Amino acid sequence: MNSYFLKTLLCLVLFVCFEWQLSAAEAPTDKPLLQETFQEPLSKDWFWGLGTWKAEKGILRGYESGPRRHGPVKMRRFELGDGVVDFEFRLEGKARFAGIIFNGSQQRGHIVHLVISQDQIRVLGHAKKGETENLLQQSHKIETGKWYPAQVRFDGPSMTATVDGRKFTVKADYIAEPKLTFGLGGDSGGPAGEKAGALEFRNLKISSAPTVQTSLSEAGRAEIRSEIQAVIDEGYYPGISILLIHRGQVVMREAHGVVDVETKKPFTVDQLCWLASTGKLFTATLMASLADEGLLTFDDPIAKTWPAFADIRLSDGSKPRDPVRLRHALSHTSGIPNDNWLKAERELEKNSSQLAGYVAPQTAEDFINACLKLGLVVEPGTKMMYGRPIDLTACVAEKVTGNTFITLMQERVFQPLGLQHTTIQPTPEELKQLAPLYSSTKPGVFEPDQFGLEVAARQNKGLSTAGGGVYSTLDDLGTLMQLHLNRGKHAGKQLIRAETLELLYQPQPGTNGRYGLAFQIKDSQVNGHSRILSHPGYSGPVAWIDFERDLAGVLLMQSNTVQRTKHHNRIIDTIYRYLPAQAKSD
Repeated sequence: MNSYFLKTLLCLVLFVCFEWQLSAAEAPTDKPLLQETFQEPLSKDWFWGLGTWKAEKGILRGYESGPRRHGPVKMRRFELGDGVVDFEFRLEGKARFAGIIFNGSQQRGHIVHLVISQDQIRVLGHAKKGETENLLQQSHKIETGKWYPAQVRFDGPSMTATVDGRKFTVKADYIAEPKLTFGLGGDSGGPAGEKAGALEFRNLKISSAPTVQTSLSEAGRAEIRSEIQAVIDEGYYPGISILLIHRGQVVMREAHGVVDVETKKPFTVDQLCWLASTGKLFTATLMASLADEGLLTFDDPIAKTWPAFADIRLSDGSKPRDPVRLRHALSHTSGIPNDNWLKAERELEKNSSQLAGYVAPQTAEDFINACLKLGLVVEPGTKMMYGRPIDLTACVAEKVTGNTFITLMQERVFQPLGLQHTTIQPTPEELKQLAPLYSSTKPGVFEPDQFGLEVAARQNKGLSTAGGGVYSTLDDLGTLMQLHLNRGKHAGKQLIRAETLELLYQPQPGTNGRYGLAFQIKDSQVNGHSRILSHPGYSGPVAWIDFERDLAGVLLMQSNTVQRTKHHNRIIDTIYRYLPAQAKSD
């Protein structure tokens, strides 16, 4: 960043310097503490500024009007702890960026600010006066001449910024400091006055942080904690984290136990974990996105994109009655046997044998050829055989778009949802932060399991694992489940049509009604009947949604054990005793 840009950045303030406080009793949580409509000229409370500023017809407009030193600034004081600031902004002409900054005392100066330029969104933090750290940097396109909504929400050491429907959260201890001033401003394009460009703002509102009337009682939380601890005490998991989102509100977000049995490092809510097969939920979401745009349908034969697949045969040499379709791959009913793919790949990596001529897939074409060699053991759509053939979905996605599966996940799922801690190709630094994976066959015995690292190594070589290659955190996985619970809506935008997502949740032939398109289907009879749509993973996690309860849930643990399903059910049944089933209100 050049020095001018940084200096301008640090001055991009429309500080609201209004000396006003409300006690908690005086400040209703559902009413604004301050609201500016900019219908009339600015009052005397707007006491300081640089450049020229005009407020009229609902818009505050600022531009540079003197020697080029920094962008237009307008200031006002306002004391804010936890709370919400909403506004809209527009870049006009040559204007380069707009932003919002929050300051502490005169001695402390800047605390944190959000910078929105034409090609990226940044959050800069200031642990000490004169020091700047980059807390967030994400690519995002902002068009000149178009209005965009923005919101900044503070909750203790967390700041969540939502810009143009994309949500970003950063955390730093100093963010919890009282914000005594705040402001909007930026770079309007140069010293040529209004002809060069301008920054425009409207609908500025400050609200107190809403008080959540949680639907989960303290007694319920205590009972759930007790059940989680009881599961940990049985000795199959070092630690467990939980996230519950009920009726749109986070009602429980906690971690218990340790993540590493050697160092005794605590399991935390922001721990990076390998999701294993729970990652299939990301794959299902991606495929729904492609179907929503008409790039494919779930009834498409695999041979539509990979013509060689038309030659696949049953073990007796006959042609199947129905071709292998995309829905068969997503529901594990393709008829292609799993045939211990992982064992074959491990043996090949050791160069110990070729296992009857088996060649480990290195590309999508290799994978297609491997499936053709394995052939079909049953007719497609007649029997569920869980395993690697779901990776056919990645082959189809790459073929219809011309992009890699990893790129598609980034552009169509991770980025639109603002998932900052989710990846398919973990970096060396992320691998250091990854929770150790264990296998546990008896209480208190934890054997290191390298499966998650092997998957990462394979994907970093270029072969995507659609069935289990995602690494994520509690909050990011919760955001994905909330997208499904909201019928494809995220941050006010319809990312995928509800009717397209609904196709994922329908029981598929050959699964005995237990599996949709990469979603498990089960019924709960606890505290009212409801249908649970979920997926567990080899490494221990499970994520689910329940439309009758308006509930999304995530449990993260990093231990492979045959006790997994029993323990999931125990914790979920406890949750359901305190969250009864009922229809979602409009």
